[in-house]
Amino acid sequence: MAAPGPGEYFSVGSHVSCLTCLGQRLQGEVVAFDYQSKMLTLKCASSSGKPNLNDVILINLAYVSDVDIINDRTETPPPLASLNVSKLANRARSEKEDKLSQAYAISAGVSVEGQQLFQTIHKTIKDCKWQEKNIIVMDDVVISPPYQVENCKGKEGSALSHVRKIVSTLNGFKYNYTFHTRGTRLKPHSINNNNEKLKNDLWDQFHFYTKYILLIYFNLGKITQELYL
Repeated sequence: MAAPGPGEYFSVGSHVSCLTCLGQRLQGEVVAFDYQSKMLTLKCASSSGKPNLNDVILINLAYVSDVDIINDRTETPPPLASLNVSKLANRARSEKEDKLSQAYAISAGVSVEGQQLFQTIHKTIKDCKWQEKNIIVMDDVVISPPYQVENCKGKEGSALSHVRKIVSTLNGFKYNYTFHTRGTRLKPHSINNNNEKLKNDLWDQFHFYTKYILLIYFNLGKITQELYL
């Protein structure tokens, strides 16, 4: 069947199969459906193969050529699980700040090494920000280009020592060497430094999070109620 027309809905709990315009077949259980945006959310078997996990897929029906209802659920679905809205809002805000921070670094011309160092530090120390091309950690430590141990400046103490250790460890893992085997020189693959493409990818991810993930988290109850009005 085609995508739903006026007044038609997908029932929560139904199993459907969708064929995208790219020829990909997606099948799963309907979790939510927003009629205005034509966004269908399916719960599918986990791509990792773990039985206790599921993949949740958001499908824009404007890009679907065919939809088949495998099993139409007519009874009222079970009540929705309670959501910690405050926790979800904080998570969404954190994701937004991370994407904006990465986009800022790219637009400021920060090197790939600087971006990698910032992300590594930010995993354990959230109080980490950019000041032009410098990384500011807890307002106590400044790391300037080219982001080596000797470029870490600040008041001597545990914070500076910890940051220097992170920088030293990260630099130790870099593939900055060549080696020889049977007379043939081998070099590791170079890092993709196409900043313009990376910047566009980050903005695409940012728009995806804000437009669709929040829609599902905060309007799931409203969508389900609309299905059974």
